[in-house]
Amino acid sequence: MLYISSIRVFKECDESLRKNLQTDEPFVFGKNEYDDFFAKNISVYAIVGKNGRGKSTLLELMFRMVNNLSYVLLRDIQRSGAYPLRYVYGLWADLDYELDGQQYRLCCQNDSVVLMRISPTKDYVIVDAKVTVPHVSLNCVEYPKDGKYIIDIEQYRELAKELFYTVVVNYSMQAYVEQDFQHESTEWGNGTPYSTHRAVDAWINGLFHKNDGYMYPIVLNPYRKDGKYEPLREDEVMAL
Repeated sequence: MLYISSIRVFKECDESLRKNLQTDEPFVFGKNEYDDFFAKNISVYAIVGKNGRGKSTLLELMFRMVNNLSYVLLRDIQRSGAYPLRYVYGLWADLDYELDGQQYRLCCQNDSVVLMRISPTKDYVIVDAKVTVPHVSLNCVEYPKDGKYIIDIEQYRELAKELFYTVVVNYSMQAYVEQDFQHESTEWGNGTPYSTHRAVDAWINGLFHKNDGYMYPIVLNPYRKDGKYEPLREDEVMAL
């Protein structure tokens, strides 16, 4: 069973990303009271709040965190035909989750990404860190070894067992419009800065992928182009 435990946003997080969210104190979701609500291993969560209180901002922070971890995992793996990956800078946040009784923490600190097991074992699953993680004190085993990060598809499959797959469905006309994300500081998949700030180059476009074998552990539906989606086209795709 998967549980999203909490999201913690730090004051260092770019204000354009965290908006009006409080910092340092975690947003706690807690254990779900509705396990197996529709069927086995299906749970229900709800984020409730008034308009403008940050519900969408919390979700978009989570999307960026999974996006950045995916960038680290997949930057050395060929994804022919898929939209280029973008790493988002300015993100300082922790995401805690529990998967089959094992607790994990995904830490994003600007140019660093760390995924760690925090209970019952205490070690790094993956680290791509140029800085330390000051608010976590663990005896850690680094991966990759010797400061190198080159993985093959089999290693990726093993690492993917520590993660979860996210399918986001949002038919709101105002949701996930690329122009809303075009000014964020990003990086190409080859490690070079990429700051054209064109809408077509926004990192969120990479999450509408349909042709990489679903290797990226998050996908947004429906597919949008220039901020628009076509319901009839989506209906045709779902019917295939």
